[in-house]
Amino acid sequence: MRSILLCLMGLVILGPAEVYSTDISDTTKVLEMIEEARGLYKEGKLNLTISRANETLRLSNEVNFLKGKAYSNFLLGLCFNDKSDLQKAIIYFDNALLSKIQLGDKIGIAELYTKRGVAYKNLGKFLIAEDNYKQAKYIFDEIENQNKGNSYYLKRKANLLSDFGVLNKLMGRFEVAIDYYLESIIIRKEIDDIYGVGSCYANISNVYREIKQYNLMTANLLAAKENFQIINSPYALEKIYTLLGDAFVYLDKLDSADYYLKLSLDLNSVTNSTRNLVISYSSVGDILFLKGDYYQALKIFKEAYDISIEKNFTTFIPSICYSIAKVNIEQGEFVESHKWIIEGYDSSIEMGDQSLKLDGLFLFSEHYKNINNYDSAYSFLKSYYELSNITNGVNVLHNIIEKENNYSNHQLISKLESTQEELLVLNNKQKNSKKINRLLIVICISLIFAFFYLRKKTSKMSLKINDLENTNDILKRSRPYVKDGKLAVKIV
Repeated sequence: MRSILLCLMGLVILGPAEVYSTDISDTTKVLEMIEEARGLYKEGKLNLTISRANETLRLSNEVNFLKGKAYSNFLLGLCFNDKSDLQKAIIYFDNALLSKIQLGDKIGIAELYTKRGVAYKNLGKFLIAEDNYKQAKYIFDEIENQNKGNSYYLKRKANLLSDFGVLNKLMGRFEVAIDYYLESIIIRKEIDDIYGVGSCYANISNVYREIKQYNLMTANLLAAKENFQIINSPYALEKIYTLLGDAFVYLDKLDSADYYLKLSLDLNSVTNSTRNLVISYSSVGDILFLKGDYYQALKIFKEAYDISIEKNFTTFIPSICYSIAKVNIEQGEFVESHKWIIEGYDSSIEMGDQSLKLDGLFLFSEHYKNINNYDSAYSFLKSYYELSNITNGVNVLHNIIEKENNYSNHQLISKLESTQEELLVLNNKQKNSKKINRLLIVICISLIFAFFYLRKKTSKMSLKINDLENTNDILKRSRPYVKDGKLAVKIV
């Protein structure tokens, strides 16, 4: 786990020792320019930030101003990470990390391991990302005692825990992901990071969405909404309203879904978020589809598709294509439905999203079933279950948990405005419940295997006993006699 740090420290030790006289006026100028660059970054002006950070990096290199090098490289790493140029982002984070090691800034070192982890996670290199997160956590834990009450330290540790939660969710470790989010919430409440608390609840809701626990998904979204309303964050609220609309569609509470989606669309005029607009349109289409208004549903889904193409926002293209295909299937337009399923499926492969690929396989099966091509329907359904087991582990487990918790979840929906403290307890109980269910399933499977093993052994023993009985019977009926001078046996 510490190999990355040792390697980078080795680079520092072995590197040439350069000494420059650092003029105070030069470093002050650099720090002022870095503050300006930070302001530009917060405003989302990435190209301007890159330009300014390159200038501060050049000036810092001229006078060997380590602090300026570290901040400039860090800002450049953030910008290229946001622009999805992840390889370049990692190079800048590495450079910043070397400067932080030379400065002996352990909090900065841990933060940069976190940022490297985020970049590798976004590259899909989960194990490398995990190694970086573990290194960051090791350092944060090591310096915890001397940073009690240090909000700068606590904020960065909370960020690590949240990012670690995201990674574990992507790796299918749902309970571990929730643990990290809950840890992060505790720290964020300590430093009054209301936005961060809301974000953690939203992330927990995403875990429950993944395992189809829609009531718990909704409860955590409502907790997130409560926090974002306190700080009046339009962008965060728009996103949460959109997700709540989606959640209530899953729960078949269409009036509630319609209410939150309208709130989301109202805020979109302020935020101009393409992502949230596409999600809202898709959710409105879902409501119309469930109400049986296929004409309007198709119209809304195609608007969402057109916006995505126009803005080059491909994230939801597979889902939108599948939604259009479902409407076509209901309308009996099977040629059209097949075309949209293919486009959605191809997009999911291009994106490398296994979950969306699964949706496509299932929809192919439904399509062929509706045109009475049962061989193809069965073939796609078989592929769906095979990939599902690879992607999600034992899907049966999730279904069993969902059924066993169904009653308690229906009780929960009537009091979704429960306090956040109650919700924290509920999240922990849900995890413990899953552990018990998982243990019971393992025991049941073990008993089944034991039963078949014993039955097989018993069957073999029965055959041996029967053979012995038959042999004994034959021996009892055997009569020896002499024939042509040789001993023979006759059965009577």
